Amino acid sequence: MIDKKSIILGILYLVFNLVTTNAFANSNNCESNIAIPDNVSNSRIIVIGENHGTVEMPEYLSQLGCYFVSSGKQVLIGLEIGASEQVRINSYLQSDGDSIDKSNLFDSRFWEHGRNFGVASHAIFMIIENCRQLRKQGYDISIFAYDGAESAWPVKLSKKESYWSGYREALMGLNIELRARLYPEHTLIIFTGDVHARRRPKSDKNHESMAYYLSERFKTHTITFSHPAGESWGCTGPIDNMNCGRLKTNKSKFANNPEFDTTIQLMKLTASPPALGQQ
Repeated sequence: MIDKKSIILGILYLVFNLVTTNAFANSNNCESNIAIPDNVSNSRIIVIGENHGTVEMPEYLSQLGCYFVSSGKQVLIGLEIGASEQVRINSYLQSDGDSIDKSNLFDSRFWEHGRNFGVASHAIFMIIENCRQLRKQGYDISIFAYDGAESAWPVKLSKKESYWSGYREALMGLNIELRARLYPEHTLIIFTGDVHARRRPKSDKNHESMAYYLSERFKTHTITFSHPAGESWGCTGPIDNMNCGRLKTNKSKFANNPEFDTTIQLMKLTASPPALGQQ
C-alpha cells in the first residue's frame, strides 16, 4: 500500500520542459535543470513508468541520472531490454561510440524486433549513448538490462500452455533486486512501461507488479507522467495486420495519478522513431 506521505507527494506537479535530446551529457559538469523532491533523492530504487516511443520521457530519465551523478552518487540505470543484451551494452559503454560500435550494439534481435514498438527507439539509444559519454567524463554510472533473457523462459509443456504475465513481472523484479544487492552503494533508476511501474499488490491477472515486488524489499519511489495530446511511436491493430509508426496520443487521464508517488507534467509529447536507421 502507498502510505500517506507518498500520497501527498503524488499531488506534486513538477513542470518540466526539455529542450535537448542530449541532456544527459550536455556539459562536462552534467548540469540538471529539474527539481528533485527529497523523497526521490533518498530512495534506493526509483521506478519511472513511461509510454514507449516518446522523446520526453527518456529525456527526463537522463536529467534525473545527471542530477544524481553530479551530486556525487553512484548510479545504475535499468532499461527494459532483454538481459541477454548485456554483453553488447557493456561493449558499447566501453567504446568510442563510432559507427562500427553502434552497428555492433544494434546487431541483435532486440533492436530489430522492437523497432516498431517504441521500446527500441532512438531516445532509448540516447540513454545508452549519454551514459557512455558520462563514463568518459569519469562519472560512476552504468546501464543494465533487466528484462527476461530469451533462455530464461520455461519451455512449454504443450502448445496449449498459456502465458502468465506475473512470471515476467517477478523475473524483472528479481533481476533488478540482483543488481541492488550486488551494488549496495548505488542508486538504481529503472525505466519501464507504465503498467510495470504501478505499485499494485495484485492485478486482475492475480499477480504483483514489478514495482510492488521492489517496494517490498527496498525504499522505492515511483514516477509517472502527465502530458497533453501528442505523438508516440508504436503499433496498433491485430498482430497479423499492425499499423506501426507515429501514433496520436491522447491527453493524460490524470493530472496526478493516484497509482504513483509522483506525477511529472510534460509540456509536450513527441514520437521517437526506431534507433535503427537513425544512427
